[in-house]
Amino acid sequence: MQPHRGRLSINAPTSFGLRLLPKLLSSFRLAYPSIELSVMLTDSLVDVVAEDCDLAIRLSEPPRDKSTIRRIDPTTTRRHQTPVQELESGIK
Repeated sequence: MQPHRGRLSINAPTSFGLRLLPKLLSSFRLAYPSIELSVMLTDSLVDVVAEDCDLAIRLSEPPRDKSTIRRIDPTTTRRHQTPVQELESGIK
């Protein structure tokens, strides 16, 4: 069996990429050493087709275009405030 080869281009938000990708990509490199990784971290939405991106990780709602989208992990957003902030904002 031939080893997997080629290039994998990944686009992800900066915070996600800095916090979670190093460990994931380290494991990926061990499993697939012949695959070249290209990682672009940005907080701006990019045109993944124009940027020739194979995998785009998003933490927001997906755009409503003809992209192929698969939700990998459902997440929830939580808002945290101190009691003083709750009083000031009126939001609990």
